[in-house]
Amino acid sequence: MKTKSLGAMTIWILSAGTAGAAPGGPEQAQQQVAQIQMRLQRNPDLRNNPIGVAVSNGVATLTGTVDTQAEKSDAARLALVSGIVGVDNRLDVGSKGVRQAVSDSGLTAKMTRFSDVSVSTNNGVVTLTGSVPDQEALKQVLAVARSAIGVSRVENDLTIAPRKED
Repeated sequence: MKTKSLGAMTIWILSAGTAGAAPGGPEQAQQQVAQIQMRLQRNPDLRNNPIGVAVSNGVATLTGTVDTQAEKSDAARLALVSGIVGVDNRLDVGSKGVRQAVSDSGLTAKMTRFSDVSVSTNNGVVTLTGSVPDQEALKQVLAVARSAIGVSRVENDLTIAPRKED
């Protein structure tokens, strides 16, 4: 009887010793950070936002800037990976400044002569889609996009498709 009681007491003490411990150690925290960053990069609305991720004691802390309240909420939701018990969402909502802001309409106005080109922007990243008639037009479109104030990167999804004769 005493042996069973002692065995049960030992198990209780061992489990009580780990019950209040922080979830996982440094290795698990690093894995969680990598998982969260990967999930943020897979989200088309968040991939171009400068979001910092740290994990301590099972709590993910998000820092940086996003464009909208919806993106802030999405980032918090994406941070809930296995083992995360809470999210400290310190993300700011808004642009980093007028100088770094690139507007779709402003850039599109500069590209009016390229009617088959669509422009979208997100945190200084310009994405070009559609078609241009030749290599020279492609170079011109890319030059206009790269020269806009606040552009940090241009994603070229354009194709070269000669115009059809009517």
